[in-house]
Amino acid sequence: MGYIHAMLMVFSATSRFSHEDEKTIEAIKMFFGGTIIDHLILVFTNGDRIGENNWKKMLSDDNFPKYLQDVLKQCKNRAVLFGNETNDKKKCDAQLKELLDLVDSVVSIKCGKPFSNQMFARINIAHEQKELHAKGSSTEQLSELKKERSYDEYFAQVTRMVEEKLNKTIEMMGKQLREEKTARQKAEEKVTEAVSKSQDQMRRLRLSLAKAQEESDKVREENKKYRESEKVRREKEEKTKEEIEDLKDKLNNMEREQQNMKNSNSCNIL
Repeated sequence: MGYIHAMLMVFSATSRFSHEDEKTIEAIKMFFGGTIIDHLILVFTNGDRIGENNWKKMLSDDNFPKYLQDVLKQCKNRAVLFGNETNDKKKCDAQLKELLDLVDSVVSIKCGKPFSNQMFARINIAHEQKELHAKGSSTEQLSELKKERSYDEYFAQVTRMVEEKLNKTIEMMGKQLREEKTARQKAEEKVTEAVSKSQDQMRRLRLSLAKAQEESDKVREENKKYRESEKVRREKEEKTKEEIEDLKDKLNNMEREQQNMKNSNSCNIL
């Protein structure tokens, strides 16, 4: 049985990265274990449409999904861009070479050791037993292997392990989806409640504004009436002052006339 030296995860460079992409990465890590990241290479397609410069800018952009930023960092920036539409053999060969170089770098970093966990180790042992049976191995080899476990027992155990791993992964993903659904429903309820409260507040504010406007109109009308009455009062006051001044002038004139008359009579007597 073969071993996993590198795992390729393929994305379209021109498509929007979705929540499902993030869940896929989480599912792979849950199923294979966190160490699978050490063997991961990200492959982006549609390079003809986006261009290498734009692709590199996209990877370093702050708007690039955080989960992909984290994965890219964890896998030592092992990423390659592939053009789907090119017919240029040199370009195709260069793309393939770049990918194979990344695979070689993974093998080199891991010192040639493939990905392995308990489940994969037992699968390989069981597969080796099957090959030994098929090749008609010696009695000594078979008896040595039988000391560990029989071929059927290994495969039964591996089957159980795979099923348990899958069931556990499915259960965890289902739990996460249920929790996210519950959280989303709660968030929607909070938003609905907040909108309702906001609408109530706006309605009360509109009523308060209308009442304040009405009171303002009343005050303005009263002020207008007051100003008009004040104007009338001032006009009357001015008129009264004028009448008083006129009467004073008349009185002064009369006093002067009387004085003149007195003076005139005195002169006549003399």
